[in-house]
Amino acid sequence: MRNVKEIKDQIIDTINGIDDAEYLIEIESLISALIKNDVSVQLTHEQKLMLQMGMDDISAGRYLTQEELDEKDKQWLNEP
Repeated sequence: MRNVKEIKDQIIDTINGIDDAEYLIEIESLISALIKNDVSVQLTHEQKLMLQMGMDDISAGRYLTQEELDEKDKQWLNEP
């Protein structure tokens, strides 16, 4: 199992790779709410795996920006 510093470092690296301001604002809101409410969220093993897969995708550059997704939506909606 990874230690706390390794986990924090990976989270920081992942966040540093995000350029979407709205996405970052939502992450900040979530963290703030958790700190203010001292809420502890218990994740299942499967949820942890899915989160790790998402983090791995982001680290490997396998993601779309909101603008790219919006453009794909427009194209999809305009298909015959």
